[in-house]
Amino acid sequence: MISLVPFYHWAEMYPDCGRNAQSPINIETQSTKYDPSLQPIKPLGYDSKLGEYFNLSNNGHTVVMSLPNYMSLEGLPKKYSAVQLHLHWGSRGTEEGSEHQLNGKTYLAELHVVHFNSESYPNFTVAKEKADGLAVLGILIEVSIAGGHSKSLVLFNFVFSAGDYVSLHSFDVHELLPKQMDKYFRYNGSLTTPPCSQTVLWTVFAQSVQLSRQWLMVAASSLLVTLQGGQQPLVGRQGMVALPV
Repeated sequence: MISLVPFYHWAEMYPDCGRNAQSPINIETQSTKYDPSLQPIKPLGYDSKLGEYFNLSNNGHTVVMSLPNYMSLEGLPKKYSAVQLHLHWGSRGTEEGSEHQLNGKTYLAELHVVHFNSESYPNFTVAKEKADGLAVLGILIEVSIAGGHSKSLVLFNFVFSAGDYVSLHSFDVHELLPKQMDKYFRYNGSLTTPPCSQTVLWTVFAQSVQLSRQWLMVAASSLLVTLQGGQQPLVGRQGMVALPV
């Protein structure tokens, strides 16, 4: 069972985990290069459609929501359609659970919205094996001092325990995203857990989404610790930034 294997042994079972373009990374803003060709990310169809059901479940490692593929992104080299979103968090009693770091800072949690290259490939299964197959949005989550929070993330309360499942009649995925979508970091990387395929175009937003401390206290008493890998070196890769941060 992979959840019992320390991340530094993953490569023994999954060779891609030992390659040189792995994720997550520590994004050092002073080392990134401004790329004026990068466009603002524009989500299409992310607002809930009437009559559309969203299935939210806890598989024992993370909270996952399946997404309809009419949701897609503008601002990327190809058309990428949505597949699912999932949440990463850390150990109980800690406020450090994000996978990516920003200038060495680890955030409370991290939300990933996974998309596949629907312009070039028929489905996620085929795309995930291709070098340009996947695009993932990374949203860093931190505690709100003012007490505000993302209303949509509060719905994750329904699936705190492994095996929990709920079908939501409507869900505004756009509400999970930061307001500033023109400031982000871009690099080529991998899936952050086995099989660690190096097929991901990463977009990590500079602006975080905030949760109230009350939500954190409830979550800490119920949520399992998600499967986590360690920080990976860039090994010659250049981190790009859409706008100076």
